[in-house]
Amino acid sequence: MDRSRHSRKRQKSSRDRHDMRSPSLDHSSHGTSTYREERRRARNARSHGYDRKYKWLMWDPNKIMFSQLKVHQQFIHGIVKSGSDTVQFAFTAVYGLHPIANRSDLWNNLRELEEQMTIPWLLMGDFNAIKDMEDRMNGTKVQMNEIKDFREFMMECQMTELVTVGRGFTWTNNYVYSRIDRGIVNAKWMLEMAPIQVQENDSRRRPFKFYNCLAEHEEFEKVVQNGWKYKGSNMEGIMQNLKKVKYGLKNLNRQEYTGITKKVQQKREELANVQAQMRQNNQSRDMFEAEKKARKELKNGV
Repeated sequence: MDRSRHSRKRQKSSRDRHDMRSPSLDHSSHGTSTYREERRRARNARSHGYDRKYKWLMWDPNKIMFSQLKVHQQFIHGIVKSGSDTVQFAFTAVYGLHPIANRSDLWNNLRELEEQMTIPWLLMGDFNAIKDMEDRMNGTKVQMNEIKDFREFMMECQMTELVTVGRGFTWTNNYVYSRIDRGIVNAKWMLEMAPIQVQENDSRRRPFKFYNCLAEHEEFEKVVQNGWKYKGSNMEGIMQNLKKVKYGLKNLNRQEYTGITKKVQQKREELANVQAQMRQNNQSRDMFEAEKKARKELKNGV
């Protein structure tokens, strides 16, 4: 291989590495990068061992302009200007990493931004961190090390949390409820900008849960057969079949098993009580039978 070809290959490799680290926004006239470009960047990042979630930031260029200033693994930062240039403020879209130790870099970088800040500043997004003891319900008890970093950042940088309307908790696994999404602003925002509120919308539909008892119902096979009309292998047809089957099973669930979640929880509590009695040296045959019955009822969802 001659030197010129070797040099061109090295230059291409350098450009690829630079592109891999480039932000998930471009500087097109519409202010957003293409979906194909984003997928290519994500593949490059994964192939080079980068394990990170890509952040997306979109806006209406007919109303505002966003000038990107910094992209970090956990945030995108820039300046927002209204179409008439009468309003200007700094905006940071946040997506914090889950481990507490990994968020240290987030807080340090935000402090650096604050030191240079001369205009109103709004930070919003999923910080993946709680700030107060009451920010989590159920689950493990909130520890001070979980809220210390967020609180210190708020106090040192004189940040204020915006009033929130709507849901009190922004994340749940249907048992633990946490408040990890919020909007916060600096002192200059509070002095110069009109009051606003953060609206937390719960627009998600209640998910359909398939319980084992549905498969045991005498009408189950009939519902599936009635919904699965398309016999080909076309993906669009298969998706239509799945939607129809889901619709039929939801109706069956509604007719026969309304309140099943509460009943399942009751059965779990009954099983836990039986097992607690057995641990207290009460291991009679009757208790084993009671545990067996409770397990079977819980498995069947009834």
